[in-house]
Amino acid sequence: MDIKSITLKHIESIRANRKSPWQGGVYESMIALEIDERGQVGEELCVEILRMNGCNVDYDPNQTDYEKGWDLMSDGLKLEVKTATIGKTNPTFQHESLNPQRDFDAVIFTDIAPNDIYLTILTKKEINWKELHHRKNSGVYKMDWNVKKVLANKIETTEDFYNKYLEMMNKIKF
Repeated sequence: MDIKSITLKHIESIRANRKSPWQGGVYESMIALEIDERGQVGEELCVEILRMNGCNVDYDPNQTDYEKGWDLMSDGLKLEVKTATIGKTNPTFQHESLNPQRDFDAVIFTDIAPNDIYLTILTKKEINWKELHHRKNSGVYKMDWNVKKVLANKIETTEDFYNKYLEMMNKIKF
C-alpha cells in the first residue's frame, strides 16, 4: 500500500467516526458554505422577507462592506446584517467585524443552528461596545452569544421575522 492510500484511509476513518450536530439537520447544507457565503444567505433572507412585506429594499450583493456603511437599506433604514452558525463543538454564535464607525441604524443578527434560526435585531444605540471583544489591531469588534442568550429569539415563520423588524422600527422612531 502506498502512502497516499494509507493517509486517505485514515482520513476517511476519522471522518466516519466524527459526530456533527449538523448531520441530518434542516440547515445542514449551511455549514458547507464559506463564511462570506453564509453572510450572503443571511442578507438575502432579510431582503426577501422584507420585500415580501412591502418594504422598499436597496440591496446590492456585489458592493463590498467598505464601499458603504451598511449591507442593505429598508425604507430608509441602513441595516447591517450579521449571520453566524453555531460552532461545531462550542454552542456559540460568533459575529465578527462589527464597527461602531460604520454608518448603520441597526444590526440584524441571524443565528443559524442545525434545526433552528434565531433573530436578534439591535439598534446601533442598543449595542454596548464596551461589553464586546475589541480586535485591537483592526478596530472592529466581535460579539459572541451562546444558545441560552438567543433562545427567546427563535423564529419559525417569516411573520416572526417581520414582527421583530417592526419592533426595531418602533425603537428607532421613538
